[in-house]
Amino acid sequence: MKKRGAGNVEFILSFMLFISFTVAALYFFNPVRGVQNLESSKNYVVNTIIANTSVSLEAYSIIISASSNILSIEVSLPESKIPIGKNVRVVDYYGNVLSSNRNGNQVCFTRENDEKFATIYFSEDLKGDSAPCAGSADYQVASSISSKVLSEKRIMQLNNSYYGDYSSLKEQFNIPANMDFSFSFEFQNGKVISVERNAPLRKEVFSETKIKEILKEDGTSEFGYLTVRVW
Repeated sequence: MKKRGAGNVEFILSFMLFISFTVAALYFFNPVRGVQNLESSKNYVVNTIIANTSVSLEAYSIIISASSNILSIEVSLPESKIPIGKNVRVVDYYGNVLSSNRNGNQVCFTRENDEKFATIYFSEDLKGDSAPCAGSADYQVASSISSKVLSEKRIMQLNNSYYGDYSSLKEQFNIPANMDFSFSFEFQNGKVISVERNAPLRKEVFSETKIKEILKEDGTSEFGYLTVRVW
């Protein structure tokens, strides 16, 4: 009888140890919690990449009252004063890029066919151009908008940082050492800027794709796809 009682006690103790181990394993290796962590980390990485590759873009649509095709517009537009470090791009009503230049507080550009409508874009990531200047033209601001867009120039800088010193980039972005990421930007013409890093086998990978406006290095802008992967 004593042996049978001791055996029951050992069985109960073994069962309790098994239950304790199982509970601890589920707590520390909870797949649901791991999925939640990866999901929140993915959102953080996406937002961090967007923040580090974005630039301000101001647009002023104007109606021109002038006979000359060589025009000059004061930069201190009614709604805002544009910082001197921002370059310009001017397009006509049909989206054609016009020769333009910023000369101090003036925007100089050349239009065609006496077009009455133009849009002036300001951004520090636009390249400076050249255009002759004439006397100040009469104009009226029809509308204005300020937005944040992705910059191809900054995307390339991030691409170089990723391949140049991945560990430092992760530290800069406050990404944990045990987590990795990659990203790609795809333009409408099929051009892709991407960084690749192979995820370990059997490790879950989370990805997200967003449609974003991208300011290209040639001064034009278009919508493209940002895809981010984390694991």
